[in-house]
Amino acid sequence: MDIREPAQLALLERLRPPVGGIDYPADAPAEPGRFYYMNGVFPVLDAELLYGALDLFKPRRIVEVGSLLFVDSTTTGRWCGWRITCSAARATR
Repeated sequence: MDIREPAQLALLERLRPPVGGIDYPADAPAEPGRFYYMNGVFPVLDAELLYGALDLFKPRRIVEVGSLLFVDSTTTGRWCGWRITCSAARATR
């Protein structure tokens, strides 16, 4: 099986700059609805990979299945113009 290791490593290098700008808090912030690293649902590595991929590929549409944890006020301001479709019953965006 060819896992294209050189291509994967090159992609990680391209993801590095946007991930370096992440400013999410480690613990729950005072205002509800903000993403934070120690949330127990969405692991740090997953959050950083997603953040980097969104910044790199700049999709016009996102289909989110779950809690909408990754789309908080910080990221929404960063990538304005997203069209977000969410299957979560409590989603408000």
